[in-house]
Amino acid sequence: GLALLAVGAVGAYKFLSHVQVRFQIWADPFKDAQGQGYQIVQSLYSLADGGLVGVGIGNGMANNIPVVESDFIFSAIGEEMGLLGGGAVLILFMLFAVRGLTTAARAKSDLAAFSATGLTAAISFQAFLIVGGVTRLIPLTGVTLPFMSQGGSSLLASFIIVALLLRAGDEATGREAELTGTGTMAAITDDQVASAAAPTGTRFASTPSYSHGNHSAGSRMRRRLLDTPESGVLGRVALANRLTRAVFAFTALFAILIGNLTYVQVIKAKDYQDMPTNNHTIARSKYIQRGSIITSDGVTLAESLQQEDGTYARSYPNGNMAAHVVGYVSQQYGTAGIESVMNDTLTGSKDYSSWNNAIASLAGQTQPGNTAKLTIDSRIQTAAEQALKGFKGAVVVMDPRTGAVLACASSPTYDNTNIDALLQSGGGEDGSMYDRAMDALYTPGSTFKVVTLSAALETGTASLTSTYQAPGSMDIGNAPVTNSANESYGTISLQQAFAVSSNVVFGQVANEVGASSLVQFANAFGYGQKLGQDLTTAASIMADPSLMTEWETAWAGAGQPVGMDHTPGPQTTVMQNCVIAAAIANSGVVMDPFFVSQILAPDGTVVKTTQSRSLGQAVSSATADQVKQAMLAVVQSGTGTDAQIPGVKVAGKTGSAETGGTNVNSMFVGFAPYDSPTVAISVALEDYDKHDVEAAKIAGIVLTAALAAQGA
Repeated sequence: GLALLAVGAVGAYKFLSHVQVRFQIWADPFKDAQGQGYQIVQSLYSLADGGLVGVGIGNGMANNIPVVESDFIFSAIGEEMGLLGGGAVLILFMLFAVRGLTTAARAKSDLAAFSATGLTAAISFQAFLIVGGVTRLIPLTGVTLPFMSQGGSSLLASFIIVALLLRAGDEATGREAELTGTGTMAAITDDQVASAAAPTGTRFASTPSYSHGNHSAGSRMRRRLLDTPESGVLGRVALANRLTRAVFAFTALFAILIGNLTYVQVIKAKDYQDMPTNNHTIARSKYIQRGSIITSDGVTLAESLQQEDGTYARSYPNGNMAAHVVGYVSQQYGTAGIESVMNDTLTGSKDYSSWNNAIASLAGQTQPGNTAKLTIDSRIQTAAEQALKGFKGAVVVMDPRTGAVLACASSPTYDNTNIDALLQSGGGEDGSMYDRAMDALYTPGSTFKVVTLSAALETGTASLTSTYQAPGSMDIGNAPVTNSANESYGTISLQQAFAVSSNVVFGQVANEVGASSLVQFANAFGYGQKLGQDLTTAASIMADPSLMTEWETAWAGAGQPVGMDHTPGPQTTVMQNCVIAAAIANSGVVMDPFFVSQILAPDGTVVKTTQSRSLGQAVSSATADQVKQAMLAVVQSGTGTDAQIPGVKVAGKTGSAETGGTNVNSMFVGFAPYDSPTVAISVALEDYDKHDVEAAKIAGIVLTAALAAQGA
């Protein structure tokens, strides 16, 4: 039977699409928490809220679960009565199974015994399936919880089963008919069998030929005489042994349910409650004055305003400035951005700035939330957003000395003042909710030559004065590597090749460095990890060096991923590019970017100050100085002259990343002032047309605003 069940389950999964959906929801309900996984996700949130003793009858939020009165009634019980109440319900079902199987063991006929067993299993398995489903122990099956779910037919069927079990129990106790006999039978002689089997008045002849027929009749008679209330096909002892094993099996099933419920409601509860998409937690926080989010120069980006009913509503007084960084708060869709990662401190749930606040926090008392002061400078942020207007792309500005993010703009942006309507409509058809600064992976183009040059200089493979042939095209690894527009530069130095951005030269340099070393230096600058102390980026990608051919290595060194049968690299985020530029400006030391500079208590007291964190020394200070020198030449006389600022030395590197279309992505990384860098920048413009403003021009505009804001 178990084998057939397994075959049926596999067959159903293969051929029934809804079974596949249910299995996928069970495997990862949070993947589509607002769609197909909504019911089970809301169930887990409710159970997590219940904890050990529950929130009290009528005080839960289980009404957020669709069809809670039917399929998910156990989730409501678990939330309002806690683990103790939910466990008590499961123990009652366990006792029902034990008593039902005991009734089957005491039954006086096979019909009663097997009927009682089947009816008990029907109730018990149904309870196991639905409770296991709503607690995510097994894939969800839409059945009711016996005796508890709303639904007339289910309740009626459950009580009919109880009536039949009572009837089987009456037979076992002999309430309707007193049993006769001792329950044992004396041995029956052949003569007695023959007398009972022969027709009246017949006399048996003792002949050998008749003896065989007489024996057959006797066997049939024995079987008939053994068919008494105490008899049966299996026999009472054998049946009782099997039912005993069934009792242990059902007890184990419900014990597993109780163990899983303990895991969900006690062990895992805090994780579920802290999820940024947990609308239960957000809904409860509407009675708490959520802390503000302000910029480093004191501009308020988010605050909570009290409403007439005593609740608080989130307000964004400066429109959608830094919307991707600030994020949003929605009772339906949860939180994002700083609103998410700093949720605990913004809601005041964790405030240990004083003994009184610490005691109040431990006691669970509500108090106003703390304020998050960002590293973002509103003047630099505004300049970046204005420069990107009308383009698709991103700008990141950092302090290379600390890793503090001074501006982080993604275009197009979105309106976080009415987030529910935006998310209900699909989150913006133009991709406005997509954070191109932190999440988008771009081909870095020639900006990656900063990494290739650093690797060559650090390993001693080449120097800035090393010379290379730079024809318009060169076969490297039996395939062509070409310069932009196939332009030929003859024989030039490595520094000149960097200034004019020769792919052919850097393809040669990359193979001299080697794929392993190239990937190693990329990783030292931050590739392969999610950068950020608070908000984190997507991990930038380098290919597996063992799979890179000579031709792929050449193009990787020039910043163009061309892998055929594996994940190609390099692929970078705009933030990663900024981290690389900042590391060169910071004498080769890579700083981990961060957005929150301080946490302020409601009275303005500084609760916490973020400490800068180094990710290591990517290259030596001597190598960094040589790369700085090469980057200065790019802006002064190379491809990055549009980034020039009057009176200020700017260093940088341009890049034109192929995208497969007629246009390219325009990239730029750089820093200023050259002698003592205080600002590093990274710019990406998607689908750049050469008639438009390029990334270097935007970098110059934003750098000018940044230096002015710093008083440079």
